[in-house]
Amino acid sequence: MIESGHDYSFLVLLASAIVVLVIFIKIGLKKIGIPALVGYILLGLGIRWLNLHAELFSNRSMEILQFFAKIGIITLLFRIGLESNLQGLVRQLRRASVIWIFGVIGCLI
Repeated sequence: MIESGHDYSFLVLLASAIVVLVIFIKIGLKKIGIPALVGYILLGLGIRWLNLHAELFSNRSMEILQFFAKIGIITLLFRIGLESNLQGLVRQLRRASVIWIFGVIGCLI
């Protein structure tokens, strides 16, 4: 485990390395047609796995990384919300509710 005195400098170095990896993941996966989100999830799982087996991070470092992960999830959900087709979603919900109502009526008859 990293000593707490060097914790913040290690986190800055780690954050820089993660940003570089994210850029390469995005470029590489875009070329082969896989969403970059898949690479980001795998990167997060890899960092978690490394920490479990090598104990690279202190508890405080893990709290900071988990905070950044939560910010990333909030940003992702916000972006998905902005890109969503609300009218199409409402149409699908109406269709599903009509099918459900006919299913319930069919079961009662």
